[in-house]
Amino acid sequence: MNLVSKAPKFFGRLGWISMLILVTVLYLYRSPLIDKLQTTGYQPTAELAKISTRTTMTSAAKTIFYASDPTIQDAKSFNQDCSDHESDSVTLGCYRHTDNCNQVLNALSQAACMKIKLFSINRAELDGIVDVTAAHEMLHAAYARLSEHERTKLNDQLQKQTTELIKDQAFKERLSVYDNLSHDQYVNELHSVLGTEVDNLSTDLKIHYRQYFQDRSQVVKLYQKYSNFFLNLKKEADQLADSLKQQADDINRRIAAHNQLSRQLSSDINSFNQLASSPGGFSSQASFLSARQQIMARVEAAKAEESAIQQAVVNFNINNDRLKSIAGNLDGLNHSIDSNLTPVPAV
Repeated sequence: MNLVSKAPKFFGRLGWISMLILVTVLYLYRSPLIDKLQTTGYQPTAELAKISTRTTMTSAAKTIFYASDPTIQDAKSFNQDCSDHESDSVTLGCYRHTDNCNQVLNALSQAACMKIKLFSINRAELDGIVDVTAAHEMLHAAYARLSEHERTKLNDQLQKQTTELIKDQAFKERLSVYDNLSHDQYVNELHSVLGTEVDNLSTDLKIHYRQYFQDRSQVVKLYQKYSNFFLNLKKEADQLADSLKQQADDINRRIAAHNQLSRQLSSDINSFNQLASSPGGFSSQASFLSARQQIMARVEAAKAEESAIQQAVVNFNINNDRLKSIAGNLDGLNHSIDSNLTPVPAV
């Protein structure tokens, strides 16, 4: 009798313990569960599906990406949704909290109310830039879903890797755009930058990023493709600018020397003509012919130098036009990736 009466209490306690465990598990894994719920029945656009394929996102990464409701926008819409990005820097995407989010979802997981916005860029030279930006923002979303313990451990790995990478001046300049961020924001950016732009990472970080990319090298290649296009154009422009400076200095030096020579030659020709027209100016016909030959040789040399200088000026103008073309191309490309430049409305 006593055994029977005690059984319900035993199973009651077991039930409460099971319920407590269930609630704990649900709380700890609320983000993936909410992500699954939000992406149930979700159908990405063809463009978004292509992005997830090109960047080799894993199933887990696709869930995070699509749960963040990614949208590709024109300049006007992008600026409205990502209005707090810096106006003096190029911004291609943002990961932002949406105002019209369910309060219950927001209470359970703020990540559930965060959305990815991508700026639309349609330039053949910049193929891959939207894909890499999408991967960059997806990693922000992934970072937001990490536990405090996971994030602390990851931050140490990211900062250790960055200490080595910033020995390269180019990479140091790349990170300089984040100098004004807080420590937490900075390592968050490191997580996205290293994951999409740096090929050679530590073993720990490579293992970490395998959660999100089947072949992360494909993302890095896309980044390097359009990044190198910019770098090569800038390198050519810098080399041309240096060369033009040297050419201009050389042309100006030669013009100054040529003008001085011409003035002296003009004076010597006048003196020769005066001697030639004066009785007894030359002691003999031979001396006259010798002096005349010397004058003519100097005239021909001056003409040759004048022609060479004119050709140098032509070459300078050709190179200068090329520099202007590169500058125009760079300017056009920068305009195409600057969401702050809203098109002027038609009359």
